[in-house]
Amino acid sequence: MNINTTVKSFFSYFGYDIKRVQRGWGDIFSIQKFLLESQDVKVIFDLGANVGRTVGRYKDIFPQATIFGFEPFIEPFSQMENTFQNVEKIRLYNMAVSNINSNINFFLNKANETNSLLPITKEWDKYFGEDIATQAGTVEVKTTTLDTFCKQAGVDKIQILKMDIQGAELMALEGAINLLANQSINLIYTEVMFAKFYENQASFYKIYELLEKHNFVLYGLYDLRFGKNGSLGQCDAIFLHRRIEEKLPIRF
Repeated sequence: MNINTTVKSFFSYFGYDIKRVQRGWGDIFSIQKFLLESQDVKVIFDLGANVGRTVGRYKDIFPQATIFGFEPFIEPFSQMENTFQNVEKIRLYNMAVSNINSNINFFLNKANETNSLLPITKEWDKYFGEDIATQAGTVEVKTTTLDTFCKQAGVDKIQILKMDIQGAELMALEGAINLLANQSINLIYTEVMFAKFYENQASFYKIYELLEKHNFVLYGLYDLRFGKNGSLGQCDAIFLHRRIEEKLPIRF
């Protein structure tokens, strides 16, 4: 069974038919703009903003939106802060987003893009062979939940929630239960993992199950990344609230 057949078989279990997207569709950010073109995109949350590349992309595509960027590791956060220090409607926070309001250990690794609230495993090296799973210590960071933060900041709607938080995506969603229950999030763009790259990391199924329960549709999968043996390791996903998905024009 080849890779394409394996991926199609996996997602057919959930009732999805995997098809090749036509050329000219655009990049992942253009897709989000298309999906929300009927919406007034005022608020974007970027969890795991690192040095701010995606903050910059969102600013270019949605110039009128207020972007909240969260990055708990001080080195990339400082770089991001320096980049956007004079840019209006960008608010940056040196903290993690999780399912608790506390101060907890944040695990550092050889490649800072893999830093996480969860300890890394050797699956990284098994899949990608880059020797990046070497742990480099811990640092205490502040964490908040989205429900708490939004209540304190006076944010009642999030048009786009982007998450690249290395295995802690379900934890962040668990801390946003009130927002999800109140249909206050329109689109979720998140990294999802199929291999166990972090200890106690939630499976794709758990994330899918939680979002389906709150009336989200898995709209698409992007940038599929496979291991050395051909196994699917991780990819990016867009979940769209059903009330918006049902109004989309037919494209295929």
